[in-house]
Amino acid sequence: MAATIKQVAALADVSTATVSYVLNGTGTVTEATRQRVMDVVARLNYQPSHAARSMRGRSYTLGLTLPALPGRLADPALAELLSGLSDAAALRGYYLLLATPGAESEAELCMNLARTGRVDGLLLLDMQVEDERARALCEAKIPHACAGPAPAGCNSPFVLVDGRAGAATALQHLLGLGHRRVGLIQLPSELAESEPRYLGYTATLNDGETVFGVITAETGGGIRMKGLDGKERTLVRGSIQSLVSTNRSLMPDGLEAQISKQDLADLIRFLQTPQGK
Repeated sequence: MAATIKQVAALADVSTATVSYVLNGTGTVTEATRQRVMDVVARLNYQPSHAARSMRGRSYTLGLTLPALPGRLADPALAELLSGLSDAAALRGYYLLLATPGAESEAELCMNLARTGRVDGLLLLDMQVEDERARALCEAKIPHACAGPAPAGCNSPFVLVDGRAGAATALQHLLGLGHRRVGLIQLPSELAESEPRYLGYTATLNDGETVFGVITAETGGGIRMKGLDGKERTLVRGSIQSLVSTNRSLMPDGLEAQISKQDLADLIRFLQTPQGK
């Protein structure tokens, strides 16, 4: 027999209203009480009645939009993130709706999902410096949360990873192992987390000891590396997609070893994935 909200309230020693506050993210509840309720919810495997809740005008669905990039859903990091989001939403009685834009922009898709009542709120990934999605949702006062820094002037709730400290720690680790030719595969400049990672990387370089550069995939094709001295060198020439489709190894300028088709495909996949660009 399925657990009821009354059973959850009794075991957590709270009222049914408090249980509702915790599951809906409303009201004022202390962290200790919230955790106690969630522990009981997990123990009883309590599932709120979506039929009854939807009659009160809520869909109990959270929207998540993704750009229509080839292979985006095959990214292991994204799969792990979606799994965590889905589990957290289900624990609170919510569903997760994944959508990709067609002819409309991501900002328009977010607004359409909210205005049609399909979702109660939205989760934003791959935050941009001037993120139109967050600005549109802020102006319309639609509930949302950002996985990354919100744009300036937008009071969006967000969860932030310290990209600068992370890049510095990663580089310190490699330098500690004795490596002196350490490059940075840079995020696109339009992404909000691009500059902090770049600053963490450059601030940690040893004076005059490390040969380094910033690797980027060009829109028109090819992969280039640019050092802080301003010098650029081509790592791979030609159209990225045509290079991936060939069966030959490639000899980048100035490198001693060849890059195999699989190595190149892995690098390009990493560059084209928002988490790894």
